[in-house]
Amino acid sequence: MSDTEMVNRKNQKRYIFHILLVVLISVVIRWILMLLNKVPFNSDEAIVGLMANHILKGETPTFFYGQAYMGSLDSYIVAGFFSLFGKTITAIRISQTFLFIIFLVAAYYFAYLLFKSRQAAITTIIILGGSPVNFLLYTTVSIGGYLEALLIGICILIVGFRIEEDEDFGVRNTLILRFQIFLLGLFIGVGIWVLGITLLFSISALIMLGIRVLRKKVKFGLTIDNLILMLVGGLLGGLPVLVYIYSNGVVVFVNELMGSAISIGQQAYLNQIGSHLVNFILFGISAVLGFRPSWNVNWLLLPLIPFILAIWVFLIRKTYLIELKTKSTLLARIWMPSIILTIAFVLTPFGMDPSGRYFIPINISLAFTVGLWVCLGGFQKNIYAILIPAALLTYNIGGIIQSAYQSPDGITTQFAPGTSIDHSYDQELINFLQESSNTRGYSTYWTAYPIAFESHEDIILVPVLPYHADLRHTIRDNRYKPYSTIVDQSPNPVYITSNNPNLDRQAYHKR
Repeated sequence: MSDTEMVNRKNQKRYIFHILLVVLISVVIRWILMLLNKVPFNSDEAIVGLMANHILKGETPTFFYGQAYMGSLDSYIVAGFFSLFGKTITAIRISQTFLFIIFLVAAYYFAYLLFKSRQAAITTIIILGGSPVNFLLYTTVSIGGYLEALLIGICILIVGFRIEEDEDFGVRNTLILRFQIFLLGLFIGVGIWVLGITLLFSISALIMLGIRVLRKKVKFGLTIDNLILMLVGGLLGGLPVLVYIYSNGVVVFVNELMGSAISIGQQAYLNQIGSHLVNFILFGISAVLGFRPSWNVNWLLLPLIPFILAIWVFLIRKTYLIELKTKSTLLARIWMPSIILTIAFVLTPFGMDPSGRYFIPINISLAFTVGLWVCLGGFQKNIYAILIPAALLTYNIGGIIQSAYQSPDGITTQFAPGTSIDHSYDQELINFLQESSNTRGYSTYWTAYPIAFESHEDIILVPVLPYHADLRHTIRDNRYKPYSTIVDQSPNPVYITSNNPNLDRQAYHKR
């Protein structure tokens, strides 16, 4: 073995160690928070667990219970982990940890493909692994497929980039190239089933491929062959959606995919756009950068916010100016999904929901921007290449700690007042209901499904009671209709309320 080969092998082992270290630290941070009960279990996560349990019993749900979007892939994965670790909350969280590890590895690989620099790729996943509290939240808990969507999105970008870089693309279709084109379609189809947010990555990859086709002046016949092959992959990946559409029609699926479940009120469309833009600027950007947790407007490490904002402005501006000189397209490629996200958020009903879940793809663009800056020479030229990522990580981790301990509910997906419930007393409630033989009844959405999951469906509560203080209610809360049949047949159903004095008074007066 030559000296050069020995050095290369040594460097490769060193980088593998660094990757494993980054992954380990990211996972440890998440599990410390979970073991300290700072990431509460809620009803959306309970539904994922209940679906997984039903899958093990032979059911085959297509989507998250009670809706015609957000595919059930998350629950199928959780079902597999239930088989290994038992039907517990811990098993659900282990499944998300497993997916997050794969996501970081895929992100590293894509960054290395783009930057041709292991140091830049490692910096990218360091920033991703230590992203702000909003990103940490939606890559830790399981609420229907957000982490799977990010992973599929990265895979779409990887395959799309590999097709672009293939020397045979546009010249002749080799077996490898055909497989990659088919795989791209497959990922796009699966992504549409899992969560519409994957369209951000799909559109980005297809735009870049389209530009490549135009530049290489690919023959029309070859382009048609590629499109057919991609379409076949897409139809296969999106087969669960096609089966659903065949049975239920396309209108319901398209409407829900475009945000029909979100109330948009009676505003004129231009007023709606203005409101969505305000939501994005005030609530979206602040959550993405970690300046506030997604569930409230309490500022995190307030004195440091101007400095962190200045760092991000510097990084984006610096990489943009360098790219202008080099005529590179890396920055545009990195930010294209986030630009499409911004446009979609402003123009569709999703803009009425400023919760942080829709903005997590922007954290990927930010992390890759830091990696790009290192790739363009920041790491070799000055100490700021160490200080800047260190400052971002320190701020993000500090914000996570403040969020975990400042909020009485910890790091939570609960936004509306009155929806947060202390589930540390669930087992006491379960024991009481079982001992008193009151295992059927009615409750609110945020109480019913965690109790059903934690009692292994021994206690069934139908969520027909309102949880808002003004007693607003939606029939969408009743996600699993077979529960209604079971409870309706009960001669003495119980009523369980929480954090809602108005509802308690209504129940008292009707006695």
